[in-house]
Amino acid sequence: MKVSIKKSVLENMLLNIQPYLEKKDLSQITSHVFLSTEDQHFVLKATDYEIGLTYHTPEIKIASFGDATANGKKLLDIVKSLKDDEIILETINDYLYIKQNSSKFKLPMLIPSDFPPFPTIENKPKFNINSATLVQFNTKK
Repeated sequence: MKVSIKKSVLENMLLNIQPYLEKKDLSQITSHVFLSTEDQHFVLKATDYEIGLTYHTPEIKIASFGDATANGKKLLDIVKSLKDDEIILETINDYLYIKQNSSKFKLPMLIPSDFPPFPTIENKPKFNINSATLVQFNTKK
C-alpha cells in the first residue's frame, strides 16, 4: 500500500478512533488501527472487540492498493508531530513508513489479516448523517 493524504484529514480520523483501541496490552492487534484502500477510498478501522469504528474518506491519492496495521497511539503521535502538509503512508516488508518531506518514521505492523472482522450490515436499515451535524447537535445539550 502506498497513499498520500492530508495531515489534517489523517489526524482527525486518528483522533476520533482512539477511544476504540485497546489500551492495556499494546502487543494485541486491537491496539492497532487497520488501514486499507478500497474502491478509491481510504479506510481506517479500530476495535477493542466490544465496540469499533470504521472511517472512509475519498480525500486520498492512491499509488498502490493494500492493507496495513499500526499502533494507533504511536501513529497519532507521529502525525501530530508533522507539519500541515501531505503525508505518505507506505508498507514495506512488514513496516508502515510515514513520510513527509525529509521526515521519515517506521512502525512495525502486525499481520493485517489478523485484524478482527467487523460485522456485516447487509440487509439492515441504514441512514447517513453528516458528522459535523452530529457533533453540533451533541454540543448544544
